[in-house]
Amino acid sequence: MNTRTRSITAAAGAVSLASVLFLAACSGGTSITTPGGEAVSINPSGGISISDSAGSIVVGSDKLPDGFPSDVATPPGFTVGASAKTQVDGKDAYTVTFIQEGDQSQSVSDYIDTLKASGFKIDSQFGGSASPNAGGVWQLSNSKWQIGLIESVESGKTAVILNVMPASN
Repeated sequence: MNTRTRSITAAAGAVSLASVLFLAACSGGTSITTPGGEAVSINPSGGISISDSAGSIVVGSDKLPDGFPSDVATPPGFTVGASAKTQVDGKDAYTVTFIQEGDQSQSVSDYIDTLKASGFKIDSQFGGSASPNAGGVWQLSNSKWQIGLIESVESGKTAVILNVMPASN
């Protein structure tokens, strides 16, 4: 098979996959499995999930990933914009992006205080004053979990990206 034929075949495959995903989104959701074994799903709300034996990622979901630790508080009043569950050294790790309208720097500061009150300590911090467009980066931990938290305030919205992984005891 020459290069041109392979390119046309690859392009046709990509268009077919895109068409299937588009039609699935319009029809209320479906799942497919790629030749590599990854499962690709579109749910009725338009969220897309991709998973394989190493973990999964869900984009556009308004839910925490399956198994998210109940002993890790989430920022009140924020909605989930995207979430992922992966494996780190054979243990589940989670990444969740939370979104809220407006400058929510004080809410993020209050959320960090909630984490501290539940036993987390701040290992490091950069920025993060409760002032307009503050933003910041924190690393927190307790005996079970390590949390990386990034706050960004821009374009009239606040985003909090939370990375949660098992503590390295």
